[in-house]
Formats: sequence, C-alpha cells, structure tokens
Amino acid sequence: MTSEGHIEVMCNEIISYVKRFVRGFELDDAHIGLDVIREVGPGGEFISTEQTMTMFKTEHWLPDQCNRDNLDTWMSKGRQDWAARCMQKARELLQSHSPVPLNDTAAAALAEIRREAEAKLKDHHFRS
Repeated sequence: MTSEGHIEVMCNEIISYVKRFVRGFELDDAHIGLDVIREVGPGGEFISTEQTMTMFKTEHWLPDQCNRDNLDTWMSKGRQDWAARCMQKARELLQSHSPVPLNDTAAAALAEIRREAEAKLKDHHFRS
C-alpha cells in the first residue's frame, strides 16, 4: 500500500461497484416481482416484503466506505467525507494486517530470480 493508502481503499470500493455492475441484472419474474407490485398496490411499500429482503441480499451493491446516511445523520457522525473514511480504513489495515508468509517453493523461486538479476546487473550503474 502506498503512503496515500486511501487511494487503494478507494480503488477497492470502485472495483467492487464495477464488479456488481458487470455481473448484470436479471429481468426474470422473480427479480422484477410483478406479483409483489400487484399485491402491494398503489401507495404501498416494498421495503418490508420478503421479495425485497431476498433480492436486497444478492442484488444490491453495498459500499464499505461510501456514506449513504442522510445529511443529519452524517453531520452527527462528524461529517467525514469519503477520502477521510478511506484514509481511516487504510490506517486500520496497515496496523492490523499480517501477511501470510510465502511458502518455501515460492520464496526459493523469488530468491533465484533475484540472484539472476543481481548477476546480470552487476556491472551496470544506474543514475536517476
């Protein structure tokens, strides 16, 4: 993760949204729910229906860092914008993450690549 680790967290959020979008949307009877629309009728609400709860769990994209609170709730929580939330998440990840060590085969393969590169570049002098 870079020193601006929040960029990676932001990218992760965007990628999760794109993956959901690319997966596509079903337009079959179960997903459209015409029977539920007829049952609820004009002026009714869909939030409490079983069909909405079922589809919400599988079809709705839920962000990790984007804020979906209403204005009053957002303000009462400290008015933290998306960049600040991502920065906080990046700091938490950097403090808590413990990477899984490479297995011996992978570590040996990388060590060999390094030895070969060092041998080939031994007499090269690089300037910036």
